[in-house]
Amino acid sequence: MQETTTAQASELYVPPYSVRLCDIPMTQIRLGLQGYAGLGKTWSALSAPNPLIANFDNKLTAHRHKQIPVIPFHNSVFVNEVRKTPNTADFKVNPKLPPNIHDCFLVWLKEEGFRLTNNQTLIPDSWTSLMNSFELFYKYNPVYQNGKENSWAPYTAKIAYAQEVMLILKSLSCHVIVTFHETDHRDKTTKELTGKIRPLMSGQFADQIAGHFTDWYRMHHVPKVKANGEEVILNKGTPFEYKIQDPNGEYFWQTKSDDTVDCCCSMPDVPMMVRADFSKVFLKKEWL
Repeated sequence: MQETTTAQASELYVPPYSVRLCDIPMTQIRLGLQGYAGLGKTWSALSAPNPLIANFDNKLTAHRHKQIPVIPFHNSVFVNEVRKTPNTADFKVNPKLPPNIHDCFLVWLKEEGFRLTNNQTLIPDSWTSLMNSFELFYKYNPVYQNGKENSWAPYTAKIAYAQEVMLILKSLSCHVIVTFHETDHRDKTTKELTGKIRPLMSGQFADQIAGHFTDWYRMHHVPKVKANGEEVILNKGTPFEYKIQDPNGEYFWQTKSDDTVDCCCSMPDVPMMVRADFSKVFLKKEWL
């Protein structure tokens, strides 16, 4: 494709308020990060610039010494009393019912999310817990239509909610890293995978959620040695399911798809496996 010359560019119409990509300090990175529980997703996400955690999992004990702002969406006192988000259809807070976490997060995004700058990173941790709280809310607050419970209403509402959250995340100035637990389907006898490993989310939105992110990686913990004692050498091949936990092991992100999992990467010439470090991968372009 022929490049536009300087003379031609001077004749092009530029709409008001538009900004050239080359003038933006750094375009927003929206990273979806999937992996098994306890594999280091949150740990690696905290390598991003000035992280802020939207805490749904309440599993940050290992990071308690760090001076990182945390929004306690897992805390019913915060949701019911600080944010005053009702948990019933008649707009009353019932202490016997689960807190309305999903609406609280949505309101917070609209009121506070837009205040975050492009040198900050919002980390909803995790999407799985947020969706679990959504489903629990509708379990105790069923929708009735013509005097009968509408069992499909929660699924429709869940898709609409997820789409709205994703649209807001796209509009923020800050970077966004969303962690996802994952699930696999294996043969009951052979234990071999019968399909790709996917983010743990039910409903139709699970098939389209990765399309809302600029990058989608899978978390890996790679031990220094294999089960037979051989040294693990990271190369173009992908180290997958190691059966041992090596305390001296290292953490990597898988950036490209294979027959096990679907991934995507916004940057060219990136190897299959990169060091699980946001600043090195996206800012310094140091892969390994």
